[in-house]
Amino acid sequence: MNTDSFPQVSFLWHQYNPQPIYATAFSLKEDGQLVECKVEQVKDTLGENAYRRTVIILWEDMYCNGNMYDFSRKVLDNFIDAVSIRPGIDNIYIAAFNRHTNSERVLKPVTTGFLSTPAELHNAVGLYNRSTAVFKELPNQSDVYPAVLEALEIFKKRGEIENEVRGIFVITAGRPLESSATNSAVEVQKQAKAAHVPLYMFQYAVSHGKSTVLEGLGNDTYGKSEVFSSTYQNLNVEYATTALSIAYRYLYRHYNGQNYLVSFQSNHERGSKEVALELRVDGQVYALTLLTPKHTFITWCFKNWYICAGVIAVLLALIIWLSVVSARRARLSAADAATIGKLRAEQAQTQKKIDEQNAKLEQYKAEKGQQIIINSQQSKHNHKEEMQDLMEKKNMFPRIQYMDKEGNPKVYEMHQIEIKIGRGAKADIRFDNNSVSREHAIIRFVGSGFEIEDTNSTNGIVVSGKPVQKTAPLHDHDVINLGTELLTFYL
Repeated sequence: MNTDSFPQVSFLWHQYNPQPIYATAFSLKEDGQLVECKVEQVKDTLGENAYRRTVIILWEDMYCNGNMYDFSRKVLDNFIDAVSIRPGIDNIYIAAFNRHTNSERVLKPVTTGFLSTPAELHNAVGLYNRSTAVFKELPNQSDVYPAVLEALEIFKKRGEIENEVRGIFVITAGRPLESSATNSAVEVQKQAKAAHVPLYMFQYAVSHGKSTVLEGLGNDTYGKSEVFSSTYQNLNVEYATTALSIAYRYLYRHYNGQNYLVSFQSNHERGSKEVALELRVDGQVYALTLLTPKHTFITWCFKNWYICAGVIAVLLALIIWLSVVSARRARLSAADAATIGKLRAEQAQTQKKIDEQNAKLEQYKAEKGQQIIINSQQSKHNHKEEMQDLMEKKNMFPRIQYMDKEGNPKVYEMHQIEIKIGRGAKADIRFDNNSVSREHAIIRFVGSGFEIEDTNSTNGIVVSGKPVQKTAPLHDHDVINLGTELLTFYL
């Protein structure tokens, strides 16, 4: 509770629900009396890069439908390349599921525990062999609920880790096999809340012309649903990859919830007794205690004005004495002053001659340098015109796709030989994101194609999973990571 500006008091109130609460839902009482309070939502000052992401991906292994299996495998591979997985910081565990067989457990590990590098994850997905089991009865249904409960057990065994945000991504056809009092959407949702682990349901069509069944796991605080398509003929790998990538990027917001700053004017004086506060939020009541602060220096001075007046008088006397001493030391004899003046005049004359010679030398250098600059600028201008003509002759006008800060897709069509990307106001493609530098990168036409240059950015550039040292060529459908922002290059 902050009382620095007493009687203005403020405190921070936190709730895990990521959905914002209106200020009208708050009310505050001080010693039983209703007081007017102001409520403001507070953004997370640490930012998303301060948190380590730990995700369990549950991959439905549908042997009975090869199209679905191939689609979900491509989505997983593209997702691993699209997101920025920080080695040694972020962790991903992938497990396949379908039905209970002879074992009581339904999950089949794809990765050997939690992995933190794209190469390890790609290798694990590539080595996985899909199930050979065929379920003739209810072929398109699987044990979604037990799979999620087993994933929650894995997180429980892992224990709490500082600044770690967690989530479970379920890639499924959305048709649960079981539903009972202990094995249902309601029970799974309840346990996810207790473990504080958000659930994300990513669903696709199960058969030709047949719509997917929406599952209730994604309809509350700890869940989110995304339906890729109603028929597998319309499945789009790129769209599905983007959906998973956005959920991964903003996982920390879903995990951390919201903070609200509550401020009010206290009716008590400094040094008073403890004051009882009663905060009511959406019908829930919370008891708080306000400890009024002691007197500050200013309030003490007003109370003991005679002591302050004596101290000020002593300080004024000291200043006057120091001024007199300084004036005496400043007096010089007339002879000494004349001698010093003569020496200074001679020194000034010598310095004047040196300055004149230096000025002539600098003028000569400036004239030469200006001519070199003019020649260089003319050469650069001619080169730019030649490259622009070549770009138009080859009809090479690429498109760059990215997401704005609200998550809406944007497309930039490049018609000049180079564009700037960054957080600064002069950038052609501008991101309002602290992970992106003001002048982060340049994409330019180099005659035979296009390349990207890292302009000394803080967080670097990754093109299709490969870090860029200084420059790198760009090809069609390359995925570009600038900090936490994703761009796709289409030629």
